[in-house]
Formats: sequence, structure tokens, C-alpha cells
Amino acid sequence: MTNEELNQAVYDKIYDEFKTYEAELNALPASEALLHAFEYATKEDIIMAFDDIELTDTQCEALLNIPDPLNQLYDEYLNRETGYMEDLRDCIFDRCNYEKTLQDEKEHSGNFDKLHFELGLYNQVNVAYPQSMDESGVYGIAIQAFKDGEPYGTMTVNLPNQITGECEMIGIKNAAYIDTNNFPWANLFIEKGFATDTGFTKRSGFCEYPLYQFDESWLKSLNPLEVGRNYSLYEKKYNEAMGIETEKPKEMTVVCVEPGKSAYEKTISTGLKSLQNEVGGDIEATYPWEDYAAIISNDESKIIGLPLNRSLSDDKGNMYDVIAGSFLVVGLGEEDFCSLTPEQADKYTEMFKTPETIFLLNGEIKAFPSDDISQVPVYLQSAEYAYKHNELDAYRLSYQSNIDCKYDIQKALADNYSNNRLNTESVWKQVTEKYGKERVTALLAQTCKELSGDGRISDENKKWASSIQTPDDKFIIEKPHIGLVDLLVTKARKETAKEKTSVLEKLESAKAKVAPPVPKTDRKKEQVL
Repeated sequence: MTNEELNQAVYDKIYDEFKTYEAELNALPASEALLHAFEYATKEDIIMAFDDIELTDTQCEALLNIPDPLNQLYDEYLNRETGYMEDLRDCIFDRCNYEKTLQDEKEHSGNFDKLHFELGLYNQVNVAYPQSMDESGVYGIAIQAFKDGEPYGTMTVNLPNQITGECEMIGIKNAAYIDTNNFPWANLFIEKGFATDTGFTKRSGFCEYPLYQFDESWLKSLNPLEVGRNYSLYEKKYNEAMGIETEKPKEMTVVCVEPGKSAYEKTISTGLKSLQNEVGGDIEATYPWEDYAAIISNDESKIIGLPLNRSLSDDKGNMYDVIAGSFLVVGLGEEDFCSLTPEQADKYTEMFKTPETIFLLNGEIKAFPSDDISQVPVYLQSAEYAYKHNELDAYRLSYQSNIDCKYDIQKALADNYSNNRLNTESVWKQVTEKYGKERVTALLAQTCKELSGDGRISDENKKWASSIQTPDDKFIIEKPHIGLVDLLVTKARKETAKEKTSVLEKLESAKAKVAPPVPKTDRKKEQVL
């Protein structure tokens, strides 16, 4: 027989022996058969082992010469000292640790998503807020985490040179050592795509800290912990330390604000000439915010009569200035104007989103959102008066609003009249929400005054109208029917009466809360005779 035939004969013999053993187990009760489970599984593995080995001729003949080679091989295995139980224990411990790691990562991953990160730059050992920005030329990345607006922890560590004790600029750009001692789940920075592991580590005490390189776009998106100490400063200091000559950017992102339009982001060329082209002349820079941003406007905008654009207000909402003509909101670099950060661009685009209508009234500058007609003040004087007092803009706005309001009242009366009934509540709400109660009331009162001889208007409404100030120009509402107008006037009269009652009640309530004065003591009666 060839060696291959001998190996096949051995395999066939132990396989036949296994099948006989299997048949004997099947004849046993299930509870008793279970006692042989380990032996069954081991013998099955022994047969499988023969698929991977080749015996010599003499080895094959040795097994073929015994009646039960499978039993003998099983006994040989049992008599050996193996690490089977030790392997089982290791498997248990390893699997427990693995599952715990998965559970921790899942828990911390949910927590990680609730964290808000900001960028800090340190130039002292483990200090994100140095006393002076000029203490060192070394600036390292510090990632500060916040949760629900409160500090959560600094995710990075600044490790000084073990010999000199001084900080060193890390040679890999955008890299920082990660505090895996306090934040063992910091590897989520990598899983989230915010960083990559460089493979470098540094030991400090008993801890080994990995060096992560953060994604540059992610770092740029972070707000700085301290105004001015932003990514641009880090990049500049890194390039200086590495001897890299940096080319100034040729473009910058700004927010452009034009009169009568919503603010929008724009990319322009850097340099003075580009700024001058945008505002149409010599530039003037103002710094109305604590944020590192400035307004660039035309230096002679008001002198040359450019249209008023947007108002500026203090923290209490009090307007203190008005910008005329188109202007830009730009970022502030160390030496020059620069791009706004993405957060700044969003902030100022939203701040100047709504165009404003600005005009002079009673010696004061007034401003309101152009899309809110209800805030247009009712101008009571004539056009001649407005001209003499430089208030023509206020007059024209009010005049146009009066015309629009008149026609909308007439339309609302027609739309809300059916089955011989007028829904005055709906009409009143519809027109006052758009034009304000003051304008609607003034036009209704003026109609009553102009039609004082019309018997279709009640005497109560005429008397009420005489007490209301109305515009100098005539705006008479007499459609679709004067009787419907009278019903709406009655609604206006009752609404104004409610407001007066409400004001009186508040005044009475305020008086009640004031303690009565303590009567003065008659000092003469206190004298001891």
C-alpha cells in the first residue's frame, strides 16, 4: 500500500469507530448521553485533525494494528497537561473586557455628541489661558470641551521637555497629545473623523499619551477660548517656528450689506483697493462689537448723501448710529483685516438679514424692519410741514401706508360680510395685525369726521372720532357700504375703550402697591414739660 492509502485506511478505521460510538450514544437516554458531550466533541475534533496531517507508513501501521485507535488517541489527549482551562479563562476575561469596551464606547459616544469644543492656545505648561500672549514663541493646540455650556475638561495635554522643562512646538502641524488618562474614550476623535493617530506617544509619569493630528478644517471651525487666540495665530506661530514663509491670503470672506437688501456672504480680494471698490470710496473702520470684527463703510457716506442702510444699537437696544451706503463686515487679524470665521459670517449675515427703513421724525432718527408695515409711524402733519422739517421720508411712508390700509380695510369688509352679517372681529384682527391699531383707528376716525353729516354713522361713533388725532390728508373709507364701516368703527371704539380701561387699572394697581406715607410726628407733643 502506498502512504496515501495507509493514511486513508487509518482515517476510515477511526471514522468507523466514531460512527459506532455515535450509535451507542444515540441509544442512551438524553440525560445520560449529555455526560459524554465532551468526549464526543473531542473525538470529532480528532477526526478533523487527520484532514491536516500526514502520518508515516510506520505510524499508520501502528494505529491499524490496534482495535480501537480513536479511543486510544482520546485517552492520550486526556493524559496530557494542556492549557485548555487556562485558555477558557483567558477567553472569558478577554471577551468581558471587549464587551465592556464596546459598551463604554457606546455610552461615551452618546456623551461625546453632546460636547461642544473650543480651541485654546497655550504657551505655558498645561495652561490654556496664559497671563501674557508674549511669554513664549511656542503655541500649542488645546481642545477644551464644554457640556451644557459648562466646562467639561481639557482633552489635550502640553508636555514639556523632560530635560529643560520648557514647552516645545510640536513638529507635526495641528497635532496635540491627548489626555487618555482622564478621557480613555478620546479615541472617538478618530472615529468621528476629527483626528488621526500619528503613532507617536510621550510618557509623563505613569501615563503614555498618544499624539493625534487634528483635521485642519475642524480646528478652523472651532470658536477660540480667548478672542484673538485663534487658529490663524497658531498657524502663524507654527510657521515661524518651522521656518516656513507664509504667503498672505489673496481673498477673504466678508459679509456684504447693501441698502434695501438682505446681507450676504461674499469673497473679495484682500487689500485696501478691494475694500474701497466695495464701499465706493475711502474707507472708514468702526468697531462696534467685542468680537474680532469690524464694519468697513464709505468715509463720506453721509456727507455725499448715500441712502441710509442699517442702524446700530447698544446692548439695551437703544439706537446710537446709522450707517449710510453699502458696507462690509470683516474679520480682524493681527496686522490687517481678514476673513470672518464661519461662525462670524453666520452671525452677521443673520444680524443684517432684514433691510431697514430709516428716516427722521420729530428730530430723532427712527428705524424699523422694512418688511413690517405695522411699525411705520402715523404721520399727522401736512406735506408742507414735513418739507420744512426735513421729514418728507416719514410723510411719504405714512401716506403710502394710509392708502394701502384704506383699500385693505375696504377689501376686508367685503370679504367678511355674508348672510347680512359682518364678522367685525375678523376684519379688525386682519387689518390691525398688518398696519397696527393706531393707523386703522386714525383712518376710521377721519372717515367719521369727514362724513359727520351722514346719518348712517352713529352719534356715539362721531363723538368718539372727534377725540382721535387724524392725518392732515383725507382718507375716507366708504366702501363697500358706509353701514359696514360704521360697524367697524364701533369695534374700534370699544377696543380703544378697553385699552384705556386696562391702562387705568394698571395705574390703580400700581398706586395700591405704594405704601401710604407715614404721618409726621408732632414733635411739640413729644417734649417733656
